[in-house]
Amino acid sequence: MKRLFLALSIGLLGTIGFNSCNHPEQNPKPQSTLQQAYPVPTILHGATLNGIAVPDGTKTSVENNGKTVRLIYPAGIRFVTSQDYDTDPSANLLDDGGGSTYTCTGACTSGCDVFYVQGSFACSQCSNGSACTGKASLTVEPGGFIDTQAGISFIRDKAQLKELRSKNIQSPNDLFQFKYIQRAMRELNIKVHGVADPTKQIANHPNNYKHVVVNIFGALADYAVPNTYVISESKRLSTLGGSLSAKSTIPSSPSQYFLLADEESGFSCSCSSGGSGCTAESGIGYKKCNSGACVSCSMSVG
Repeated sequence: MKRLFLALSIGLLGTIGFNSCNHPEQNPKPQSTLQQAYPVPTILHGATLNGIAVPDGTKTSVENNGKTVRLIYPAGIRFVTSQDYDTDPSANLLDDGGGSTYTCTGACTSGCDVFYVQGSFACSQCSNGSACTGKASLTVEPGGFIDTQAGISFIRDKAQLKELRSKNIQSPNDLFQFKYIQRAMRELNIKVHGVADPTKQIANHPNNYKHVVVNIFGALADYAVPNTYVISESKRLSTLGGSLSAKSTIPSSPSQYFLLADEESGFSCSCSSGGSGCTAESGIGYKKCNSGACVSCSMSVG
């Protein structure tokens, strides 16, 4: 399993007040002022690594006498790249989500501690003033996170929407290139539309569909559903819940069982943090926001 390459420019180090010196290296080293001022949190929230948002709730473990931090992602969360297109998470071929490390090294035996500032990791200097370099355990191509436990499911209410967003999962821009996600989408389309690819029929008869919100392996997406399916599914769920008798022909309100996308503003993507990106992608019955270089990319939902 590939890991993220965590990088922070040397320019950042100058902004937080390093004072170079030519004194001989001190051994044992004094306690790092940076470690005290910018300690590594035990649980990460709002962190980024190499321009990708780290899922909130990721745990850390500081090791190697302060030189290394290990990241352990929440249960079911995996970092994937294009090299994992053919990997099926249900077959347990992906790693357990942990083990990624960021280590500081330099020409010294003291210093080079990992610290955390403004949502990123960086390295202190050696105690003799020479520079230290931070590096991840493995360098990988761009990728993103998926929630292997989520699969594909309808978001039923705003509480579920809030829960999904609270995980802060930045999915890969090429999410639908992964074979197991393509397979899951085809299965959903056959169940809901009766065909594996409903794109043309949706385009030809847009008024016959409602746009609802779905969770696709941790990614928020807009999904077109036939009006007839929305009504029949709402009736089925309300009957199971006991609010309607089995023989009732009165349809319940779809909004009770589906979170509808914002019909007034339509589907849109917006970036509130990071660089450019956060553009809309349309495919076989879905619409999704691709983050690109945007760290905080969101889809408008009613």
